[in-house]
Amino acid sequence: MEAAKRANVVGGVAVLAGSGHENTVYELSGKPLTQEQFAAELAPVQQVDNETYASIMAGAGVPEPVVPIVVAIQRAIREGNLDIESGVLRGMVSELQSGK
Repeated sequence: MEAAKRANVVGGVAVLAGSGHENTVYELSGKPLTQEQFAAELAPVQQVDNETYASIMAGAGVPEPVVPIVVAIQRAIREGNLDIESGVLRGMVSELQSGK
């Protein structure tokens, strides 16, 4: 995930508020950050292994059957399986700037 500039997000929302975007799903992303880069942006964040993360989630009240799902999602993020670079947000900002 990329830390998108507020103006880009606002611009994207303005484009989506116009006609022709009803019932459409957009993936608003940029160049992906690694989990380590993202965590560094949120410092102080501690990276933990899957077993420790599962223990933390269980301790936070996540239901036992859900813990493996949450751990799998975090593993997928860490391994880059959820990295998507769509360019949709960039296109919406360009559309807004050109006055279309």
